[in-house]
Amino acid sequence: MLQAKLISILLVFLILAGLSCDRPAEPEDCADYDYSDCNTTEPQSGKITLLVTVNKKITSVPVSVYKGQVDEGKLLLKDTLDAELKKYDMPVDEYYSVIAYYDINGRKIKAVSGGKLKLNVYPVCDSICYVLKEPVINVRLKKEVYQ
Repeated sequence: MLQAKLISILLVFLILAGLSCDRPAEPEDCADYDYSDCNTTEPQSGKITLLVTVNKKITSVPVSVYKGQVDEGKLLLKDTLDAELKKYDMPVDEYYSVIAYYDINGRKIKAVSGGKLKLNVYPVCDSICYVLKEPVINVRLKKEVYQ
């Protein structure tokens, strides 16, 4: 009995997960469809956004951006950020990892995170729409670390 209940819950979850994608509902009237929310040109690049901690105590943060995971990936760029947010153009359908290097009162701290710049494709009427999911990669420090 318990096993049947678990299987039923799992099936409901899988069905709902399949329905909750980034694809909008199919329009009822294709003749008058407004394509303003549909990018019909396939993008080759998108933006990754890096968030770092910059304040009176931390005035700049060196970062390294990798294609793939940090330990297996290819180093793409190194930069030093003096603002809390910076965006970079990168090729789509890749996973990007970031290391932020902090020096807090002589203590060296690395913050590591990543995200995928994903291109979703779906048909609308007689066209193809492209939607980018652009990651926000948060390598900020918690306040208790630097206060």
